[in-house]
Amino acid sequence: MARGLFITFEGGEGSGKTTQAELLGDWLSSRNPIVVREPGGTELGERIREVVLYAGLEIDAEAEMYLFMASRRQLIAEVIAPALEKGQIVIADRYHDSTLAYQGGARGVPTNWPSTFPRPDITFLLTGPVETGLDRRVL
Repeated sequence: MARGLFITFEGGEGSGKTTQAELLGDWLSSRNPIVVREPGGTELGERIREVVLYAGLEIDAEAEMYLFMASRRQLIAEVIAPALEKGQIVIADRYHDSTLAYQGGARGVPTNWPSTFPRPDITFLLTGPVETGLDRRVL
């Protein structure tokens, strides 16, 4: 069986990633795509999401990167890799490019693309005015 298709959406806060990922998933519904979000998508990922985004903790930049990477690795192991091996379409609302931007660019943490992480077949980068995105932001 052929490898599935891996599509990711990236962009700033409130740029429409979630909306576009869901719309694409709906449009491809006859192909039974899997739509996931980061961080999250697994029990461990959702717990990490709560800690990083909502716990109000001051997290070291490198520790934050490792938490996101742990969430991603679990999502790959539980959802992404098995689906791609079955020939399914996987649509992700954020992926490794977000780590490169947030922890690498914004927080100065050296980041690499782990060799065990599948690379997307295509990434859509959504852009728009920062003010609009922050007004639309939903956590």
